[in-house]
Amino acid sequence: MLLSILREAVADGLLAVVLSFLFWGMWQYPVWVTALLVAGTLVLLRLVRPLWARLMDRLHLRLNQWIEWPLWRRIAAVHEAGHVIVAHRLGVAVAGYALTPAASHLHQSCGATHFQPHSQPFDAEQILRTLTVLVAGKVSEELTLGKARGAGHDLRAFGQWVALIDEVLQSQGRTPPGMDFWLQACESKAREVLTESPQLVEQIADGMSRRTPIAALLEKIDESRRPSACVRAQ
Repeated sequence: MLLSILREAVADGLLAVVLSFLFWGMWQYPVWVTALLVAGTLVLLRLVRPLWARLMDRLHLRLNQWIEWPLWRRIAAVHEAGHVIVAHRLGVAVAGYALTPAASHLHQSCGATHFQPHSQPFDAEQILRTLTVLVAGKVSEELTLGKARGAGHDLRAFGQWVALIDEVLQSQGRTPPGMDFWLQACESKAREVLTESPQLVEQIADGMSRRTPIAALLEKIDESRRPSACVRAQ
């Protein structure tokens, strides 16, 4: 808060110097006229600035909805499909998902996957599943789109988990394997799960784009592992 106030004060001071140079130094206004003009300009800017900020926010949101979001929709759907598929296959209870244009200007995947609360204490296996689900969106983008564009938030969360794990290992006198080890191991597991049914990511992503309920998507994931009717007949 204090830093923000100081930053604004410095900006106003620099602007006052520039305006004084224009009004008094270049245009030869009297000192009292220059002072009034500088003060009036600063007050006017103070009044207009919040309105201008709100106007720009609304304009950016509209541009985001009309231009950016259609471009990011497929990335978001593929990303969240990876989370849902890997989580469901690994036994992590999925509660729902969301695709929203409100965050695409942040260059995130513009979506979220929600999970059921986990009441039991986290054991090593549960932590590993959680880490694998975290990187599943990134792996899904790489497998389907060739490049991950919306995994920044997931990787930051992944790094926080790894830092905690390594800290615990160090406190136990063990050598922490580090970020690269965990990332490679979890990405490998997520890739293994997602490549079991190559077309499943596209199917789930398409369902998300059409706002298919999560229960129907989870049923489709289960169906992808069931033997077909002809195989059962044999």
